[in-house]
Amino acid sequence: MDRLEFRIFGAQLAQVRSRLAGMATPGPPERRTDVYFTPPGLRHPHQTFKLRGAAALDCKRLTDTCGPFERWSPRGCVALPATGAELAVFSGAAGFPALDPGRTYSADDITEAFAAQGNRVFALRKIRRKFPLGGCEAEATQLEIPAGVTFWTVAIEGAARADMERVVGALGVGARRNVNYPAWIAAQM
Repeated sequence: MDRLEFRIFGAQLAQVRSRLAGMATPGPPERRTDVYFTPPGLRHPHQTFKLRGAAALDCKRLTDTCGPFERWSPRGCVALPATGAELAVFSGAAGFPALDPGRTYSADDITEAFAAQGNRVFALRKIRRKFPLGGCEAEATQLEIPAGVTFWTVAIEGAARADMERVVGALGVGARRNVNYPAWIAAQM
């Protein structure tokens, strides 16, 4: 389902995380490593492929902006291991490698195929907590990039612009620039 997103990054984001914790009780921490694939030459991709904790390949596309928010549309999510035929849902997408329909692919095989196609490969270790906020969901995520440096990201996702504006306002981040994962990753490489 399409959704609006607003995301900020920083070294700590302590005040924003504190405000968020005051607004809702978070769910349990989720820990995983996601691997992002970016076609070469794209500084601000409008589409992203990622391995979700080596368990699934996910693709979403930036389809529109709505004020300060971005609208992202899922192209699909395929559990791994999967055959090339099952992964064909992504064929034709920029940067997606040609796969043998009869072969079964693991997460490592997918990573090798994307790298061989010339895609950049970027792994992020994440510890994420989600916060339900009536009409929206927020998350605070600690990120560790390959160089061992730690960052934080806080994101708000929802379907309705009014709900998004309310939460962004309550968190006091409306003046901050909305930066999506693909653009942030491109700036780290």
